[in-house]
Amino acid sequence: MFVQRLQAAALLLGPLIFATSPFFWVDGHYGVTGGMLIALAMAPWVYGRAWQRPALATTST
Repeated sequence: MFVQRLQAAALLLGPLIFATSPFFWVDGHYGVTGGMLIALAMAPWVYGRAWQRPALATTST
């Protein structure tokens, strides 16, 4: 139960961090801060999504 909540939080946190990165554009391009936010956003996003794939594969349509 705790792991599922942690994954759900990660799925919210990753895109939220990613969405803040355009506010740090420098002359229409990502600066150092914006690029670092994108890189940091990938970790929770991947963690939240990594264990969703086996669950999706076992569901029948």
